[in-house]
Amino acid sequence: DVKYIDQNDDGIINDEDYIIGGSPWADYTAHWKNTLTFKGFDLDFLWAMSEGNEVFNNTLQFAGSAANPNYGKLQSQLNYWSPDNTGSNLPRPNVDTASYNNQDSTRFIEDGSWIKLRNVTLGYTLPSGIMGLDNVRLYVSGDNLLLFTDYSGIDPEVNFSGASAVTSGTDFLTQGANKVWKFGVNITF
Repeated sequence: DVKYIDQNDDGIINDEDYIIGGSPWADYTAHWKNTLTFKGFDLDFLWAMSEGNEVFNNTLQFAGSAANPNYGKLQSQLNYWSPDNTGSNLPRPNVDTASYNNQDSTRFIEDGSWIKLRNVTLGYTLPSGIMGLDNVRLYVSGDNLLLFTDYSGIDPEVNFSGASAVTSGTDFLTQGANKVWKFGVNITF
């Protein structure tokens, strides 16, 4: 079972032992956007990053090893403590201790730093005058194609209830950013 720290040394584990265990706000963020051109080709990209923020992984709290054993478990949580597996630091599933073992705590806080390729577009502009058109450009574009992070959830750039500042950095069954492919043609008459 989970062992909580008596932060104020009064011999009782209660609300007086709460601490601020992390911050959803990044120490710094950065973006890099560039457009490269060569002959009729153009390559446009946008990288973004966030460093120093933490995520409260409420999904792990809900579907982790110590959650109610009647709920499904995340694959990463199946190596929980048992008499045959005493070296694990994951608490055992137990319906009698599920509420105790799943208290909000720093064990659900993870590094939320990330680097993403937010957008990349590759285009080609045909020589002018083809088929009587001034300009024809063909392109393929992708959004959210790459994500580099140590966060165990789907996407550390989360806020499970939209734009609320109260739940920034809280992941509870959050979908994450969709990968999107787009193909298009720009025509100028």
